[in-house]
Amino acid sequence: MQKQEQVEPMAGSETPTESTIETMMEIAPPKPSKWLALLPIGFAMLSHVLFGLHSVFSRYLQRTVSEDQRLPSLSILVVGYLIVNALYTPRVAYLLYKHFKNSNSAIQKVDKETVLRWIQVFKSDFLLNGKLWIFIVVTCTRTVTNILSSKFTSAIFVQLFALLTVFLVPLFSWFIYRNANNQEKLSWQMFAALFVTIIGSVLIIIGGVNDNTDTAWYQFFYTFSINWQTLGLTNSDLIGIAMAIISATCLAGYMVVVKSLKSNTNASSVITGGENMFIFQNTLIALVLLIPSLVTEDWSVYARLSLANWGMFMLFIILVMLCANLISILCIQSIGATTVGSILSIRLVSAIVFSAIILHENLSTLWQLVGSILVLGSVSVFLFWQQRNMNKPVEPKPQIELPTKLEFVTVNDTQEKPNVLPIGTV
Repeated sequence: MQKQEQVEPMAGSETPTESTIETMMEIAPPKPSKWLALLPIGFAMLSHVLFGLHSVFSRYLQRTVSEDQRLPSLSILVVGYLIVNALYTPRVAYLLYKHFKNSNSAIQKVDKETVLRWIQVFKSDFLLNGKLWIFIVVTCTRTVTNILSSKFTSAIFVQLFALLTVFLVPLFSWFIYRNANNQEKLSWQMFAALFVTIIGSVLIIIGGVNDNTDTAWYQFFYTFSINWQTLGLTNSDLIGIAMAIISATCLAGYMVVVKSLKSNTNASSVITGGENMFIFQNTLIALVLLIPSLVTEDWSVYARLSLANWGMFMLFIILVMLCANLISILCIQSIGATTVGSILSIRLVSAIVFSAIILHENLSTLWQLVGSILVLGSVSVFLFWQQRNMNKPVEPKPQIELPTKLEFVTVNDTQEKPNVLPIGTV
C-alpha cells in the first residue's frame, strides 16, 4: 500500500487551523453590543440632567430657604470650588507624578538659564497673552452672572436663556473668522430655529411661574388665561433674565476663545484640554472671587446653616460642580463634543422637572408647555443638523496638474511660444 502523504492547508484556504483561529480571536476581539455603544450617550444625557440642576440648587440656596439661611452668591462659588479642588487633589497629584515621571525635563539640571527661560515663557505665553486674559474675563463673568440670575428669577428662565448659546456660538465664530476661514457660514437653518425658539421663549415667559405650594403641579394643563398686564414678570425677573442673557453671551464667547487658544502652539494651549481646563477653571474662579466675597459678603451664615441645607449645598457641589463636569469630560473624550452638545436641550427639561420637585415652581399655563415643546424641538433639530453637517465628509478639491516642463511649438516657422494658456484665460 502506498503511504498517504499529509497535505497541509494552503495559506488563505477556507479551512483555518486551530492556531489560526486563536490568532484571529486575539487580533480581532468581538465587537461590543449595541447596548454598550449607547452607554456613552446615556452618560452624556446624565451630565446634561446634572447641569440642569445648577440653576435649581443655586436658587434654592439663595432664595427658597429662610432668609437667615440664604448663602451669599460669591461665597457659594468660592467654597464650592475649593471643596471640589480638595476632593480632586489625589487625581491632581497622580497627574503631576505621571507627568514628571515621563518627562525628560524632570531630570534636567535646573540652572539659572532654565529659570530665566521659564520666566520668559510665562511672561510671553501667559501674562502678555491677550486671548488668555479674554478667557479669564469671560469665564469669571459667566460664572458670576449664571449664579446671580438664579437668585433673581426662576431656574426655568435661567436654563431657557442659556440655550441662546447654541445660536450665539456660530454667530460669534462667523463674525470673528469670516475673513480668515470661509467654512464659517451662517445657515438659514440657524435663523429658522432661532425664530421658533424666540416664539417658544415668549410663550414660556408671559405665563410666569406658579410658586403656590397649594396648587398641583399639573394644574397648568387646565389653565389657558394669561395676565397681560404684568405678563407674570416682576422687576426681579427682569434683572435675572438680563443676567441670564449676559451669562449665555459670555459662555458663547468662552467657547470661541477656547477654540482659538487650542489652535495656539505656545504653552497656554495646555490649559484648554479636558481635565487641565477643569482644574484651571476651578482654581481661577476660587482665587479671583475669594477677596471680593470676603470683603462684601457675610460668611457667618455658614456657622448657623442647618444640617438639611448643608446637605443640599454638598449635593450641589458633588453632583453639579464635580460629577457633571467629569462625566461631560469623559463623554467628550469618548464620543466627541459635537455629539455631547447635540442633546443640550435636556438641561431645560431637567430644570422644569426639578424646579417643580425641589423649588415647587411649576408652569402656570398650557401655553408654556407649548412654548417648551417649541424650544426643545427647534434647538434639538438645529443641533442634530449641525452635527450631521460637521460629520459630513469634505469633498476634496480638484487638483490642477501643472506641466513639469514647457513644450514649445513653432509658429510661422520663426517664433516659438509655450503650449500653455495664459493666466485668466477660460
